[in-house]
Amino acid sequence: MRNLGQFLDTYARLHGTHIAYEMKSGFRTEKLSFADVYVLALKTATFLRSRGLTKGDTVVIWAPNMPEYAVLYFACWLLGIVAVPIDIRTTTETRQMFVASARCKLGFKSKVITGDFSAAAIPTWHLEDLIELVQTLPELKELPDVAPDDLAEIAFTSGTTGTPKGVRLTHHNFLVNVSALCRTFPFKQEYRTLSLLPLSHAFEQVVDMLAVFQVGSTVTYLERINQVTIMNALRRHGISTAFVVPQFLQLLMTGIEREVEKSGARRIWSALQRIAPFLPMRVRRAMFYPFRQRLGTHLRFFCCGSAPLNSKLARKWEYLGIAIYEGYGATETTAVLTLNTPIAKRQGSVGKALPGARIEIDPATHEIIAQGPNISPGYFQDVRKTQQVFSHGWYRTGDIGRLDAEGYLYITGREVSRIVLPGGEKVYPEDIEKRFNAHPLVRESCVIGVKREEGERVHAAIITRYPQELNEVVRQVNRGLSSHEQVMEWSLWQHDDFPRTPIMKIDRAKVTDAIVKRGEMPAAVQVDESDTLRSLIARSKKNSGGTDQRNRRLND
Repeated sequence: MRNLGQFLDTYARLHGTHIAYEMKSGFRTEKLSFADVYVLALKTATFLRSRGLTKGDTVVIWAPNMPEYAVLYFACWLLGIVAVPIDIRTTTETRQMFVASARCKLGFKSKVITGDFSAAAIPTWHLEDLIELVQTLPELKELPDVAPDDLAEIAFTSGTTGTPKGVRLTHHNFLVNVSALCRTFPFKQEYRTLSLLPLSHAFEQVVDMLAVFQVGSTVTYLERINQVTIMNALRRHGISTAFVVPQFLQLLMTGIEREVEKSGARRIWSALQRIAPFLPMRVRRAMFYPFRQRLGTHLRFFCCGSAPLNSKLARKWEYLGIAIYEGYGATETTAVLTLNTPIAKRQGSVGKALPGARIEIDPATHEIIAQGPNISPGYFQDVRKTQQVFSHGWYRTGDIGRLDAEGYLYITGREVSRIVLPGGEKVYPEDIEKRFNAHPLVRESCVIGVKREEGERVHAAIITRYPQELNEVVRQVNRGLSSHEQVMEWSLWQHDDFPRTPIMKIDRAKVTDAIVKRGEMPAAVQVDESDTLRSLIARSKKNSGGTDQRNRRLND
């Protein structure tokens, strides 16, 4: 299979009249079979060709998820046109910069989004009108020769000012990644998938648009995504699985626990959670059946990626009898690089490398590096950045991690978020956050470096329902940290959640801005000067073999 157009042809013919995509809009439910998607993609290709677009041209897409989004992707790929998807939350300035950089010839946007693509307007249509727009057109008969190494997409991954960072993804990148994913994970045609992550991101394209298309599963799209619509969709559409980020799992679990509180079933819920670890999954499912009814009876598992997963949260879902499979990747790796599966799963890890991909740990920096046919050829019109990140076929992820003896990968930090202390020691916030998030009284935490007179300090912003216990929580967590990782100041984050990036990672810059620059959050900051002294004493003796033991005695 040479390109994604052939991919569409192959699997549309294979799955025929089976429903590929469905979406309820108002009182109407739109359903497209696999055959419908193929026909509409060919008609859309006719439309694009009629507008003068040819192989290598670029089309920008700015809209929430809907069946038309997938149809437009396939139409572009049939013609060798390069798709340029943009997240719906992208700012005007950044969006216009992306469009100008990619030299987009034409655009599709949603009716529900205000704004345009550029100061020098390009021809633009509403994505919701796509099917009506092309319905009467003939199917394109003559398709260009699209090579495996031809570009399929420019995926912009950053909203920073200056030259935008666009990841180049080829037809071959997508095909090998989807093939490896389908060989590794036991997807089934009878599964019904709920699409929750933006189709503007490679992760959603690979899993919910391409992998399930290959298998023949039905994908359900939502007009609006919130706790109520997700819960209703899981139940009404008989959803089997969804590919999510940890924040969605937290959102749903919060809703379940809120219902438990309202119904007065907290004691029963807690008792069942205590015995669940000792029971097989099928028994857990039966035992928690009354609590799972709002999620529907078909929900089997979630695949989770894009941000660190709280192990405590994962266990809560597993106790319900709903499996959680965590994976890891980046746009530069065509989304999925590693994955836990039903037959190869290790709690706390992000799984093993997909077939064809190779992962190593740089011995000097402990950075995760990856090699394989799924690795992007580099950044769009940015040779310098490409040379910095890609070297001899290896991609430098910027993430810090370790591999165990069986090849399971563990993420321990991110180079861009590291904190450098006055003594030169490096602290990776993600490692400390895992400790806080595992504490029974902590819902979520965000660890940042705050600049003080003496240099950077480790600061923890914490969300908890037990603020009166916060000081003790920090002391307990500190006892399990090495001397240089000690949290010297902490604060109660008074909102229900931290600010998030478009892919639902915690926005550390905004948290730092709220705590340090504007001083708006929180109302008070706790600083333990005795802990500071103890940590400094411990660090001054770090060359001695008894450092850790002495430090534990000081903390006790």
